[in-house]
Amino acid sequence: MTRLGPWLSVALLLTACTAARKRQVLTFFFDGVPTGSRPAAPAAAVPAAEPAPGVPEIYLLARAAPTEVRHKPYAERQCLSCHESQFSQKLRGEVAEICQLCHQPLFERRPFRHAPVEAGYCLGCHQPHESTEKALLVLPGRQVCAECHDETLVTRSAAHARIGQEVCHTCHDPHGGQNRYFLRTPAPAVTAAPLAPAPS
Repeated sequence: MTRLGPWLSVALLLTACTAARKRQVLTFFFDGVPTGSRPAAPAAAVPAAEPAPGVPEIYLLARAAPTEVRHKPYAERQCLSCHESQFSQKLRGEVAEICQLCHQPLFERRPFRHAPVEAGYCLGCHQPHESTEKALLVLPGRQVCAECHDETLVTRSAAHARIGQEVCHTCHDPHGGQNRYFLRTPAPAVTAAPLAPAPS
């Protein structure tokens, strides 16, 4: 008769106990064990848990909203593309290094680069798993840009006199480009109605 040791004990615990006890045993060995029942968060709710260090608040707000867009590796359950294991939230490296594995053209050297790209701060604008916005943005269109760029100052410029509700990336490449201010070439014609004059 062979000696089964601690593995038999673990097997018995996992098969002969309550769901709560199973989860307790699993969380002892692994990170990220699902709770089993996850109630849907209201669209505007902020997660109750303290945010992890370095996670932008706008990321957490958007995370609570309904999902429309999923990142391909996440949708295909290719967790190991970014994470060290399927049971851990620990990443295989720095966020920007991981993003470059699939999105290299966005990181190529350009004469003008947007500061968040230069700093590898991808999560300032994009969510890694899912979002309600195109391109996995953390907030809709101009709201992402307005997190850093004061919209009242931007709209006072003569170049923005007729932008109306046009999104910034219509004219600007948010990652950088060949032209100053990341202007796309050729610049799109913006025919939107002018904004109301900014308050003085």
